Amino acid sequence: MLRVIQKVIENCTFRLRNGIRIPPTAYADDLDDHLHLTRAQNAMQIMDIFRVYNDFKRVSGLKIALNKTVIMGINTPPQLLQEIAEITGIQVVESFRYLGVEIRQNYLECKEASFQKAYDNLERKFDKISSTYLDLMHKRQLINMAILPAFNHIFMAFGFDDRWGEIIDKKVLNLLWTQKSGGARRQKRRLVAKKRINASFEMGGLRMNCTKQIADGLLLNTLKRV
Repeated sequence: MLRVIQKVIENCTFRLRNGIRIPPTAYADDLDDHLHLTRAQNAMQIMDIFRVYNDFKRVSGLKIALNKTVIMGINTPPQLLQEIAEITGIQVVESFRYLGVEIRQNYLECKEASFQKAYDNLERKFDKISSTYLDLMHKRQLINMAILPAFNHIFMAFGFDDRWGEIIDKKVLNLLWTQKSGGARRQKRRLVAKKRINASFEMGGLRMNCTKQIADGLLLNTLKRV
């Protein structure tokens, strides 16, 4: 189906400055997670994509959930977006979320919104960990499994960000060294020095990586795959 869509939108596929076309993107285990980048000149070019979906439904019995579909225009005339919305019935938006990344109309807004959204979504977990009487190793496990991985998609898309790295690392240290009780936060003993947190257990550390180490590791994994 993706090969057919790529052929159908060949004349309006978005191209990079070096002339390379951006092919349709799909998430491996979810039929509904598609992303198409086009330089459409009229609404019928978008309708061509939906015709492929309808043909796919007839031959496979699987249906694309068009009610989950949105269209976002970047440097697009408002009248063209209005025409596309009227003919396709698809909602036109100024932002949407795709695979853990907030898509906006420019790069910096995408990056900032993605970090902010992930951070805001974790506030309840931050509060729960801080309010529960847990030993240091239990906190370490929760941070490694439920807090830091929430930023992996963002690090892979945008790399490391100094400002957000400092914010996240500071929150992690706060979770390790403080306890919230009755709405007030109190300082606990610092059983592991800040500079030794990523050291091994044998060296008296917690074997925890800071955000920069995580982001750099994801980048290296990507380079190895390439």
